[in-house]
Amino acid sequence: MDLATSQANPHRPVRLNKDQRNAIDTMHEFAANDEPFFLLEGYAGTGKSTCVMTFVKEYQGSITLT
Repeated sequence: MDLATSQANPHRPVRLNKDQRNAIDTMHEFAANDEPFFLLEGYAGTGKSTCVMTFVKEYQGSITLT
């Protein structure tokens, strides 16, 4: 089961869908390369913030989010 933390309620985990998991995996691939720019886009309510927060928690390296 692929769970993330809810933005609204940090004590309630939410299940990531396959598109969200794919976005997070793509963020990990991006972080491993020297690319200077990554764009995460989507409609309101699709889980972009959840993806970013999950990525930050999973990423073991040093990152800067801008």
